Amino acid sequence: MAAALLSFLFKKKECETETVEPEFREDTRLLYFTAEFQSLGDMTKDNHLRLEEFTRLMLLLGYPSDEEEVEKIWTSIGLPDGGLMTLDDYLKLMSNEEIRSKTDTWRKLFAKFDTNGNGFASKSEVVTGLQEIGIDITPTLRAKIEGMDTNKDGNISYAEFLKIQLRQD
Repeated sequence: MAAALLSFLFKKKECETETVEPEFREDTRLLYFTAEFQSLGDMTKDNHLRLEEFTRLMLLLGYPSDEEEVEKIWTSIGLPDGGLMTLDDYLKLMSNEEIRSKTDTWRKLFAKFDTNGNGFASKSEVVTGLQEIGIDITPTLRAKIEGMDTNKDGNISYAEFLKIQLRQD
C-alpha cells in the first residue's frame, strides 16, 4: 500500500504546476513531530536521539540527502558528535521550513486521512481517503487497514501509520 500511495502522490506532484502544502495547525504539527521522534527516531526509548538515530529518522522521513548532509544539520544546531538530541531540539529543528518541507511526504499523506488534524484517522476515514485517490479497497487492503490499528482503539494514529508504512516496530 505504501508504494501505491507514494506513487499516487508523486504522479500528482508531477502534474501540478504548484505544490500546495496542507495547512497544519500548530498542535497538529507538534503531534506529528512528536510521533516521528518517539516512534521512528528514539530506538532506545530513552527520550533522546543519538546522531545515528537522528540520521536514520531523517532518511526514513525522506530527507533527500546522504548521511554526511544530515550530520551537518546535527552540528549546525550545536549538537556535538556523541551528543543527544531532545524532543525540544527536534521540534525547534522542524520549525525550519526547508528541513520540514524536505521531510513532509508522510505527514502530507497522513493528513489526507486525518481530516480534523488530531493526529488520528478512523479506519473509515482511511478507506474513504484511499477511495478518493483512486485506490480500490480489496479484502487484503481492508485487512491491512485493520492491522494498522495496533492498539485496537478504532483509530490509526500517525505513529501507527508510520510504523506500518515503514515497517518499524
